[in-house]
Parts: sequence; C-alpha cells; structure tokens
Amino acid sequence: MRPRRGISGALVACMALAGCGGPGDRGNADGAATRAPVSVAAVSMGPVEERLETFGTFEFDPETTRTLTSERSGEVVEVSVVPGQRVQAGLPLLVLGPVPEGSLEVQRAEIEYDFAREALERVERLAGLRLATNQEVEAARKQLEAARAGLDGLGRNGRERLVVRAPADGVVAELRVGRGSLVQAGQELARIAPAQSMAVRIGFEVEEMPRLAEGLPVLLEPVFAVRDASAIRASLARLHRVADPATQLVEGLIRLEDPPEWAVAGARARARVILQRADDAVRVPRAALVTRGDVTGVFVIEDGHVRFQPISLGIQGAEDVQALSGVAVGQLLALQGRTLLSDGMAVREVP
Repeated sequence: MRPRRGISGALVACMALAGCGGPGDRGNADGAATRAPVSVAAVSMGPVEERLETFGTFEFDPETTRTLTSERSGEVVEVSVVPGQRVQAGLPLLVLGPVPEGSLEVQRAEIEYDFAREALERVERLAGLRLATNQEVEAARKQLEAARAGLDGLGRNGRERLVVRAPADGVVAELRVGRGSLVQAGQELARIAPAQSMAVRIGFEVEEMPRLAEGLPVLLEPVFAVRDASAIRASLARLHRVADPATQLVEGLIRLEDPPEWAVAGARARARVILQRADDAVRVPRAALVTRGDVTGVFVIEDGHVRFQPISLGIQGAEDVQALSGVAVGQLLALQGRTLLSDGMAVREVP
C-alpha cells in the first residue's frame, strides 16, 4: 500500500505545481503571487548632465600673486611673518643684513674690487706716458665701479640692513627663505597674493583629454564636512597639454572670483566638470537600462506586463540618461528586478 500512497503524493504535488503556473502565465495574471515583483519609475522630462569627477587643491592664483626678490645679496636676520598671514601694504616681512664677514662671497668681491682698483691705477699711469688711450682708461673705471657695486651689494657702506615690506594688502602665500638664509641679488624671498585671489589645481587622466576643453562649467565641493557649504560654480580656466611625469596626470586650473570662507589654500576639493548638458531631455533612470547583446533598452510596463523596448541614448549622467528615441514621457519602466524579466511577463509594483 505504501507505493500507492507515494504515487498519489507525487500526483498531488504535480497538480499543485501545474495550478500555480509560472510568473509569465497570463491565465493567472490577476493573482498577485504569480506576478514578478519590480520597482517602477516613470520616464520624465528634465535636465541631464554628463560629469567628470576628479579632485584638486586650493591655492592662491599664480597669475595674481606677486613675487618679491632680493635687491642685493645678504643674510636674512629677521622674519616677521608666517605663510598664510594677512598683511597690509608697508608691513615689514623680513630684514636683510650684510653677508657675514669672511664668507667666500665677500672675499671674492673684495679681490675683484682690489684688482679693478689696481688695474685703473696702472692704466692711468700708462695714459700719462701716452701708452694707453682714453677709451682704455674709461673701461678700467667702469670695471672698478662694477666691482664697487658688487661689494656694496653685500651690505657694505652703510647699507647693512634692508627691510623688505609688503607691496600691497594680501596674504603671505609662501616664504622662500628663513632666518639665517644667505641670498643672492635677484633671489626670490616671498610671494604675496590678494586675499580673494583663489584657484583650484586639478588633475585629469590622459585618456579624458579628448572630452575636455577650457571654459567648461565646474562644480566644486569640499571633501570634508562643512556646515551649510554649497557647491561653488566656476569654469575650467586653463588646461595644460603636458602630463606630469610623476603622476601621469594633466593639470587644469579653476579660478574663483568670490571664494567662500572654507576655501583655504592647501585644502582639498572635489571637482565635477560638466561635459555635456541637456535641459529638456527625455530622462530615463540609469537603473532601468538593460543590455541584451549589443542592444540597450528598457522594460516598459503596459497593462501589468512588460515589453523590452530598445532605446537610443544621448547624454549619459550618473543617475539619469537621455533617451533620443524609443520611449515617451510618462511611460512606466521596471527598475529593480528587471534583469530577471522577459517579454510578456506579468509584474507587480513593489516599493
């Protein structure tokens, strides 16, 4: 008798399975349990942006920053400011004293001065004997004046201390020397930038260059938490065409006209470059896209069933894409669960 009960149980199970049907069984399409669960979104009209995200660092705009150079050689004996400090025009930045006595530079200048002085005396004696021309005497005098200027440039003859002052109101962007530094005439001492002169230096991968151009709009946001911080709208002011050998990145520069308080030199920023934008696009959620072979499309929901519809894509944003053809505004599309669907399958909407 046990075999008969086993056969009967199997028959009951088969009948139960046959009665349930598959998800795509239209005969039982009205039963909620027979429909595939999917989340739904509608095709809409609105803006679509294609963005390129990268990172950069705030710095003072190099084109508005003034570089202070040393008028003469000497030793830095006092530094009155630090990088990042706000200064007013005329404020002392540092004091330059003479080059220390006995230094190699002083010895060389003294030797050149003594040699030039002796040369002038010798030429003048020869000129008195009519063995040298007036042009030779004049050349020897110029050589002596040059040697004297070089010696004076080391802080001699009453010019032993030189106060370097801020040329205008601004911020000390950089100090190139410190106390005790020996500097040469023409050497850079410091850089002063206007307080509102701010820029962001960013880097791009080489393969991204064909899509980039100067003038593209950019959104800047802090990478750290800033209360009530809104994105800064700017544009890509400069795009270099040389890759950094160390990082293999191509640099770009973004200038800010009115930077917020959180934009400080040295801080990091997230930059989103807007490559393309369409304001009135037929907008499809990226989460609705399905690829079948080489065809990209969506599952359109009609009367509780789905139909695969190929579409032609335009601008592709991070969350939405532009549909150039294939769908219309207001149509419902399947989102989550779409990869398990097939044409004609019955579906039910879930949150």
